[in-house]
Amino acid sequence: MKTMTKLKTRTDKLGNTFALIKDLIPSEINKKIYGNESKESSHSDEIAEDMSMRISKGLIANTVPIPVYPSGKMKGGHNRRKGALKAGAEEVQVNILSADEEEEVSNNSYLETMSMVSDNTLSKDKDHEVILEEYNAIEMSYQEVHGQLAPDADKKLWIKTINAGASFVQVTQNLIENLKVIKSRDPSLFDDLRKGMLVSKAYKIVKNAKPKDKPRKNRKIIPIFKDSENVRVWLNLFKQGTEKFKTENTFTHEDGEVVNWVMDDYVGPESNFISNAYSQILQGTVTSFFRKYYPEWDAKSPRSEIGAPDTQFHAFNKVGMDPLRLESKVFDINAKVPTVYFGLGGAMGLNPHEFIIIARQGFDRFCIFITTLTNDGPRDIKGTSTGGIMTIETWFENHFEKKDWHCLHGDIKKDQNGKMMMSCEEL
Repeated sequence: MKTMTKLKTRTDKLGNTFALIKDLIPSEINKKIYGNESKESSHSDEIAEDMSMRISKGLIANTVPIPVYPSGKMKGGHNRRKGALKAGAEEVQVNILSADEEEEVSNNSYLETMSMVSDNTLSKDKDHEVILEEYNAIEMSYQEVHGQLAPDADKKLWIKTINAGASFVQVTQNLIENLKVIKSRDPSLFDDLRKGMLVSKAYKIVKNAKPKDKPRKNRKIIPIFKDSENVRVWLNLFKQGTEKFKTENTFTHEDGEVVNWVMDDYVGPESNFISNAYSQILQGTVTSFFRKYYPEWDAKSPRSEIGAPDTQFHAFNKVGMDPLRLESKVFDINAKVPTVYFGLGGAMGLNPHEFIIIARQGFDRFCIFITTLTNDGPRDIKGTSTGGIMTIETWFENHFEKKDWHCLHGDIKKDQNGKMMMSCEEL
């Protein structure tokens, strides 16, 4: 039997047992299943408020003891621990479990996971994503311990255990399988499920969709455009493209009159055409820039493939992993609602990746920035029947305060009322 460090505790005159918060050891399994940062923070804030009030009255912080193994490792009560820390408490009331129970679970990740899920049946504000995380954690730990897939009898036990704490829905094996498909193909739909969407509707949306590839974490694209020399070189290419677009799109009448069908007011195309044309110039100059100055990245624009990235870096291709890509979008800043449009497949199953976005003011003034977009967390892109759209206000709300964007030309600021100020300048 492995010798374990024993948690130091004290007992008051009423028989309550206490331990220092700093001596408690949070469970990694708990964090894996229930570790949604925003939800956990919200729960612990509520608990902290109640604890602060109790402490101000000279009472103990937590009335429900935290279950702790003799070594100090926590079986549950993680939000109570966080709440106590926020409330300024140094110690919490604990319930010390048996050494035999700790010995049993410490050598068996499956038993530890089952014990964790059972202990949290009534204390967690569960949703569909938490239910799936519980099931997946149990399933993975079973395979780790037993080296094989679980029989149906064990799966039924898992469902029964999870069901005990899922009062808002009847958990079934079919529900779990549908949630797995949703998770793999468009996890952002869990936000819609939390708002009341039926699982059957979410599953219908994704059942014929291609599963998402594994996202990339180190994409190294934004740093390229934080280099001022790179920006200067690329801006020169883009300026050449826009100037030629304005001057070379002409036709000549039989009497010799030359008409510029882009610039002349009485024949000029509508705004979306201009934005689309500039998007093509943007895409071409970006890809050419990388092919010229970063040839090892093997940049290409797969224009023949519907839904393919505007610029894809084939040197980084890996089966099962999201391609290294950079999208190019231009919009009219003077539109009633400045909006970026995405084509087929542009709204669903989106892993985080980079976009160069240009706000154009007429033909000659631009605000240019590179940013990371995603549908995980606050949704950037709203799905439509033909693809997707993103208003620039949505981008501003979701990204301005983050460090996931960089302005190459022009300026983006927040005014005294917290509203977006986007300045376009000539190249």
